[in-house]
Amino acid sequence: MRDINRISKFLKKIEERWIKYFPDWRFGQLMMNFLGWASNKYGDPFFWEETQFIEYFDEFINSGNSPFKKSEE
Repeated sequence: MRDINRISKFLKKIEERWIKYFPDWRFGQLMMNFLGWASNKYGDPFFWEETQFIEYFDEFINSGNSPFKKSEE
């Protein structure tokens, strides 16, 4: 069985990035934009480990391909 403690750590990382980069987006909006971008590049998210999800999410945030990148303040 997977470590159950990984869930809160993973969600905290998503929360931090959501607040910093996409505070005006609804959760569904955030996930649809990210998953649409990432699944074209990395395949079906069903198979991603949480570490991969965060890696891809960070890449999405910093990607020149994303019109949604928020500049650092």
